[in-house]
This record gives sequence, structure tokens and C-alpha cells, in this order.
Amino acid sequence: MASGRARAKVIKSGKYDREFHRDPYVLVPDPDAPRTDKHAGGYKKMRYDADFGSVGGPFFMAPVNARIVRRSLYLLGQLPCDYEEGITMGAWARTAALIGSRGFGYFVGDPINLNPKSGEGPPKWLQEAGHFRARVHAVADNGRWVQVEVTGRGDPGYLATSKMLAETGLCLALDADAPEAYGVITPAVALGATLRERLTRAEGGHFMQFDVLKAG
Repeated sequence: MASGRARAKVIKSGKYDREFHRDPYVLVPDPDAPRTDKHAGGYKKMRYDADFGSVGGPFFMAPVNARIVRRSLYLLGQLPCDYEEGITMGAWARTAALIGSRGFGYFVGDPINLNPKSGEGPPKWLQEAGHFRARVHAVADNGRWVQVEVTGRGDPGYLATSKMLAETGLCLALDADAPEAYGVITPAVALGATLRERLTRAEGGHFMQFDVLKAG
């Protein structure tokens, strides 16, 4: 909510071009790069997704995430590529159940601040009780496909993200060779599988896992 208010303020100030916000390839530096506009970044409405066997809907972070994914794909020479992202209704239901079971934090003496300061984030109990599961279904041009599941402990927006940032710094300092690409690049481009392996080792192997569910 705070990020949305901040973005609205910047747009109103005239310092931000609305067309940039609408362009799903805004982070791809080459205007002539191959592209497909089949998906602008996320689910447009609720629908049943046969690939995952669940009902999904729009996710407010999908347009942002999709732009970063497209930048990675461009830098890796893998455009054009369709990409879309959504969230299951079950995820929202579990989130609501968690918050409701704690009485919005009043039951544990640490209520959720609905108007937090910049950088404050949710209370500690909510960050520690959070977790995430993301499934990726990828299909190649030749028809081969794979479905991968990424799971992690901790609120993905705050606690888990801070741990990922720390592990990325350690990976750059200790594990990885010098990245082949430079400039404003993404972790996938800079570190790839090396970072994934470090994340799976973090916290004794209890922080994140990357598993292939099925392929064909």
C-alpha cells in the first residue's frame, strides 16, 4: 500500500512517464529486441489454471516481477518469451487465516500497524510466521516442459528478502567467479545456479528449496 501511494505521488509530480509503467519491456534496453505481447505480466482476471490445478488471479507484484524477468531473459539472449504471473486464491486465504488467528497481532501483543513508516514493515511475528511457495511452469519452443517449485521460510516481502540479499552478497564475495555481464544486471544473470546452491544451503538447508516436480 505504501509503495502504491509513493508511485502515485511520483506520477502526479510529472517525474515518471506513465508510458513506462505500461510497457512490459521497459527494462529491456534494446527497443528492437524480439518481443511478444501475449502477456503483459500477469493474470488479468481470476481463472482456473490447468497447469497448476488451481484457481489463480491477479497479483499486484506481477507487473514488476515480469519486467525483471524479461530483463534477465534479454541479457541471457532468451527473448522472445511469453511470461505471466499470478497468485492462487488459496494463498490469500491462508494469509487471512494467519492474520485472523492472531487477531491482527493483538492476541500476541504486537498489533499490525496499518500505517507504517517507510522501511518499518510488518511486525516480527508476522515476518517469522510467513512462508512462500512459487511454482514455475516453463514450455520450450519444441514442446518440452518442466514444472519447478521454489519454497522458502519467512515473509517473502521482508524477512526472506533480507536473507536473500545477505546470501547474494556472500555469494559475490566468496562463491562466484566474476560475472560475465556487467552493469545493472539481475541475480539470475550475475550468479545463476551458484546463488541457487547457496540459498539451498542457508540455515542448514532449511531456508529455501528448489525442486523439479515433473517434466515432459
